[in-house]
Amino acid sequence: MATKNYSIIIFDCFGVLYDEVTPQWFQRYFGAEEGAQRKPEYFIPADLGTLEEEQLWEQLAALVHRSADAIRQEFNELARPRKEVLAYARELSASHKIILGSNACAPWQRRIFERDGVTDLFDHLFISSEMGIRKPDRAFFEHILDALGVEAESILFIDDKERNIIAAREVGMDALRCDSTQQVLPDLKRILCGD
Repeated sequence: MATKNYSIIIFDCFGVLYDEVTPQWFQRYFGAEEGAQRKPEYFIPADLGTLEEEQLWEQLAALVHRSADAIRQEFNELARPRKEVLAYARELSASHKIILGSNACAPWQRRIFERDGVTDLFDHLFISSEMGIRKPDRAFFEHILDALGVEAESILFIDDKERNIIAAREVGMDALRCDSTQQVLPDLKRILCGD
């Protein structure tokens, strides 16, 4: 991807700005394979806003025979910020609009941002449970474009899931896949600065 002047950078949260949470939690209780199979049953509805936050904690608690408060605390502890990526996003906020585009349960995600003092980093938060649509649905990206009133070409989208990268490109956004902090920071600097 050549150096280009973007006015907006959209960051995914979990897997880019923060460590992944739900795969770690499910792996802890069920192992990687079974955990990956169980996750969509709970998190697609939570991401879409059809399962409220308290219901999510209660259902997960029943699944593993723990209290809802214990499950919430486990998720809070697993939500670890990637400080180097957040610091670079903050640097970029001086010259770019920084947007969040995340599949998540919004009330919980907003509290995590408040806890870590990063809410002010973003010009706008697009969180799937508030939108009623989730990535990689094309409507997720079209909603962002409509809400911001911009052309897709002015945006660089960063996500850790290939299906979301493909969907962003299909609406005309440039997109960068984040495989790790060690990979994404040099790639992002090269795209934005030619470094």
